[in-house]
Amino acid sequence: DRWRTELSGRGLTVALADGEDERVIRAAIALHTESIVDVRVFGDGTRISRQAQALGLTLPVGLIADVTETSGDPVIRSALETAHANKPEALPSALADPICVASAALKTGQVDACVAGAARPTADVLRAGLRIVGLASGVRTLSSCFLLLLSDGRQLTFSDCAVVPDPESEQLADIALDAAKTHHSLTGDTPKVAMLSF
Repeated sequence: DRWRTELSGRGLTVALADGEDERVIRAAIALHTESIVDVRVFGDGTRISRQAQALGLTLPVGLIADVTETSGDPVIRSALETAHANKPEALPSALADPICVASAALKTGQVDACVAGAARPTADVLRAGLRIVGLASGVRTLSSCFLLLLSDGRQLTFSDCAVVPDPESEQLADIALDAAKTHHSLTGDTPKVAMLSF
């Protein structure tokens, strides 16, 4: 409930990049119905609509971000062209890829956050994020983390080294510091860090 209260009314827009996945469609409808955040479901608009119909659901108008239409936006296209300047042969695939198009929407400020990977490998999500969005200022090591909200109210952030399978000590320190910063920004709590491996 705390997260619902904090997010509601802030006008945040979240891209859901696995738009044809049943879980994503259901999540988009729930988020929209509860007015927690605005959502845009990225993918093939026709397929998303058909999938919703097959589930007996209706996605409200404006929630579907068809990748063909969205990638035609000059701002989105420019972000994708810039990201693929050294590999222009990959641009046509990027223009049709919901994760890449949603990442470009994030890069250009058209959405505030992007959730991806429900139906795609983590490697696809990381590549798009790194190539299109890039690392935050001051970040040297790409890493990931997730926040667990426990039934007793505790909030724990776990960072994982899968992105860098054999990290050096400096990279481990970067990963720990970045996880702590993320924990603080999400929860407002002062982080306490424990190294559980290596």
